[in-house]
Amino acid sequence: MRLLLSRTATSMRLVAAVLMALVVFVANSASSLAQNEKPKEIAKPVVVFNLASIDRVLGHANFLFKEIDRPELMDLVGVQLANIRDFKGVDRAKAGGLAIFLADGIFPQPVPVAYVPISDVKEFEQTMSATPLKLQKSEDGEDRYELVPRNGQKLAMRLVNGYAMIAMSQEQLDRNFVDIAEFTASLSNRYDFAVSANLKVVSQPVKQLLTNMLRSSTQAGMQQRDDEPDGAYQIRKSQTEGNLHFLESVLLDGEELTIGVKIEQDNKKAYLEAIIRAKADTTFAKELTGNVKPSYFWSAIDHDVPLSVSISGPFNDFQKKQFGEMFKVGEREANRGLAKLPLDVKPEDIPQLDSTKLIFESLKATLNYGYLDAFAQFYGDPSDNFVVVGGIRMMEGRKFFTGLSDVLNRSKDSFPKELQLELSAASHGEAVFHRLTPNKVSSDVEIGYGENPSFLFGADNDAMWFAFGGKEAFPKLKATIDKVEESKQHAPKSDNLVPFELVFNMNHWVKQRENKGKPGPFNEFAKKSFTQPGSDTLRFDSRPIENGVRIRVQVENGFIKLLGHALAKQIDGKNNF
Repeated sequence: MRLLLSRTATSMRLVAAVLMALVVFVANSASSLAQNEKPKEIAKPVVVFNLASIDRVLGHANFLFKEIDRPELMDLVGVQLANIRDFKGVDRAKAGGLAIFLADGIFPQPVPVAYVPISDVKEFEQTMSATPLKLQKSEDGEDRYELVPRNGQKLAMRLVNGYAMIAMSQEQLDRNFVDIAEFTASLSNRYDFAVSANLKVVSQPVKQLLTNMLRSSTQAGMQQRDDEPDGAYQIRKSQTEGNLHFLESVLLDGEELTIGVKIEQDNKKAYLEAIIRAKADTTFAKELTGNVKPSYFWSAIDHDVPLSVSISGPFNDFQKKQFGEMFKVGEREANRGLAKLPLDVKPEDIPQLDSTKLIFESLKATLNYGYLDAFAQFYGDPSDNFVVVGGIRMMEGRKFFTGLSDVLNRSKDSFPKELQLELSAASHGEAVFHRLTPNKVSSDVEIGYGENPSFLFGADNDAMWFAFGGKEAFPKLKATIDKVEESKQHAPKSDNLVPFELVFNMNHWVKQRENKGKPGPFNEFAKKSFTQPGSDTLRFDSRPIENGVRIRVQVENGFIKLLGHALAKQIDGKNNF
């Protein structure tokens, strides 16, 4: 038992000393911040790192260990907590964390201030004596204290509305602080731990200043590099401008950026969530929410397969312009490459080839349609091989495929020796399919898809279709095409529309590796964790909300157990899987 306690001391102290970590973060990150005069208005933080409560964290740890039938591990946590007096003096039921304020000035500097809920300051003083920090009264006022480390710079502390506000100096605490418990209540209710930026606090002149600085630094990096081909430069420039557009939109029109983690013990689920919210009636708000409609492939999407990915969302005006420019450059570079002309050839000397013209006419028509619509799914029983089937919505798809076929026919003699290309290898309905077969695949690919898997791709006038796998791949692709074609006679699903969704069912993969005789060390934990139907699902989706978007990764109870087993093995002193 003593050896076990010794091995777990480091990790348990980290869990038990969240409060101390926040204090040290302030000391390390704020050593050169300017001193501030007390503002008259209420000081609200621009960024908050919020822990809902110590008791909630400990409750989740207890839940985690009970789920894997190891409740005795909480005794080890209790031993470590006893070393710092069980946080006596700290209100373990209230939120704590770190708040970043902005100092006054043309170039406002960040001022980090830790906030710790205090139930009894004398008990808190005794608790701090068990750490490298000593709490003592300050001469600066009745509610003022100092935290003095054994080595290093001392910290200032002030009691405000039941909280210890901790900063680098007493002057930084001369603020009319917002009621921090009220300010963070929404975060604490929604998440166990969250990082949130409240961009409404930042004044518009400061936002504009930051935007100008961002644009200046970005434009300097967008200059064409020495010996960089013009086509590659234009594509890189377009991508950089897209990133800049998003960041500028966040700074100028964003109101909230939040990332949070939550465990729901009653539902036995956990999720990681990100929220971006913009000012109402702005272009950015419209770009985030979009005009979502059902996917062309709605009838084929199945969330019970091993893996399903679907995207169905509109292009905004900036994206249409951005992709339009990229298509223009891409068409020119494709013509140059097929004509085997040098990189420095003048644009007017590059011929227009019929094949590339057809390809990009289809791409431009799809862009004008204004919607990115695609899906891909893994099918197969764990006792057999998997196949992948998918589709991409394309306007004038026959043009695209005709042009692509001509390009492949021109270049088939120069194809890599590792791949075999078979043109017009199969057909179904109005679609013709080409086949690419690798001469050799890795052992992992062989486990998943069997021997000699190949890649099939073709198109009808509405979509580009593809499949990867063994002999089962083409029959599954044909069945999927038929299902989508038949669904055109029925109304598509229009409830609970999701622009992007990925659903991953872990047991399919675990059982397949087990059946193929190559389980790996991960399967030891997986078999213990994913014991109940539906407990192995991971769901990643993006959904519009009011003036914004919510991105969430949600896992069922099996993943919670998986985390518990991994922690237990680490506590037991064994290697991680």
